[in-house]
Amino acid sequence: MQAGINKKTYQLHRIIFFMHHGYLPEIIDHIDGNGLNNKIENLREATTSQNAWNTKIHPKTTSKFKNVVFIKDRKKWTCRLMVRGKVIHRGSFDSPEQANEFAISLRKELHGEFANNG
Repeated sequence: MQAGINKKTYQLHRIIFFMHHGYLPEIIDHIDGNGLNNKIENLREATTSQNAWNTKIHPKTTSKFKNVVFIKDRKKWTCRLMVRGKVIHRGSFDSPEQANEFAISLRKELHGEFANNG
């Protein structure tokens, strides 16, 4: 949703954040991932990386779990995350469920309050 102020268009969540905090950060994250929920308690300042961490599972994933992928040549499941601009693979598991348990704990450790389990 957008609104116009002085012939300039702003996204509604940016207006709400500014009205409450008095400044406008480069990135504003919707905590619950719902871009239509613009309640102030659902908005927080974020970096580009933090905003990306707080996303839902990608629809084209090879598993039903976020950050869990199958490595064909090893015939194992692993956890794949972006850390400091680099993709890392951690762990080697027989099932996607085991890899997902590990991915959840790794996201919590690396992404903190921005960790989203999908």
